[in-house]
Amino acid sequence: MHGPARPEGAREPDAELAGLGVSPVRDVERGDEWTLLVLAGELDLHSSEALGEAIARERGRGAGRLVLDLRDVTFLDSTALRVLLVARSQLRDAGGEVVLLAPTKEVRRTLDVSGVSRLLTIHDAEPRDA
Repeated sequence: MHGPARPEGAREPDAELAGLGVSPVRDVERGDEWTLLVLAGELDLHSSEALGEAIARERGRGAGRLVLDLRDVTFLDSTALRVLLVARSQLRDAGGEVVLLAPTKEVRRTLDVSGVSRLLTIHDAEPRDA
């Protein structure tokens, strides 16, 4: 017996993310050369490893542009900042980029105070072409 049909255009949950435990990744959407990871909750010591694994998996799938939707992220610590900077370095070396989308006021402040906002592309609102 199957559940209700998934509405057209709805995204499939990423089964690989389900086993990561404290994964902050709530949804994944993929295009030909980009990946959108929708994140939620706290990006900290407890979730940064799972975030790094999810980013590495998407890099391995060939994502040249990695967009991280931060609108539902409530906290970001130094371990998460390191994950973002490592991803930036690795993607940049491969000709790609990391884009942060819609960080909350609190998360934006952490990015600004740490200087990370000068190193990554940040869109405070959803860009038309994302």
